[in-house]
Amino acid sequence: MASLSPPPKLQFFGSDGLPLVGGKLYTYAAGTTTPLATYTDFTESAQNTNPVILDSTGQASVWIPETTTYKYILKTSTDVSLYTVDNVSVPLTTNSFAAPPPIGSATPNAATFTTLTATGQVTFANTGAAVINVGTTGERPATPQSGMIRYNSTTGKYEGYSTDWGQLGGGATGGGADQVFIQNGQTVTTDYTISTNYNAGTFGPVTINGGITVTIPDGSTWTVI
Repeated sequence: MASLSPPPKLQFFGSDGLPLVGGKLYTYAAGTTTPLATYTDFTESAQNTNPVILDSTGQASVWIPETTTYKYILKTSTDVSLYTVDNVSVPLTTNSFAAPPPIGSATPNAATFTTLTATGQVTFANTGAAVINVGTTGERPATPQSGMIRYNSTTGKYEGYSTDWGQLGGGATGGGADQVFIQNGQTVTTDYTISTNYNAGTFGPVTINGGITVTIPDGSTWTVI
């Protein structure tokens, strides 16, 4: 689909409606009185004078970077001010989306996503901590996928999904470097199915709440010690 071409040159008119021959366009950083140059073409290799002097038709080639905002002050050839326009910038272009800056290293440095997919390695470079999804058992995803991890606020445990939800880790712990104690809860509060061709072990006593079912597939064993 084609789009309407922008004006190839800027053209200004005086209060009499005639081209502003020899007019002066002063350019500043937006919201300031700090002069900020524009360019003669898209390469940004040559700057315009500041002010930009308009030609015999009141025109000038004024190119500005896509990420920079300006303030324009237009004056006649005798420096009579005609008007000021602040916060002048180009609209979004295809280049604005072609190579966006890395999130966190340049603007934008913060963002909120409903879904974010990374095709390569994701690296967290600081020494803080990453926050993963937190929710109750009842708030688990309706359609879980292998590799999902989350913090279960009902059980107070980190859990991951393969063929079923299960607690992450589970190794023995203890004081210092000791690896002695393996702990488990004493009450089954939600339905659970042991993975097919896997055995499960639990330290008792264990209570299974009313209406709760623990399913043990054929070939699997649940041992309560």
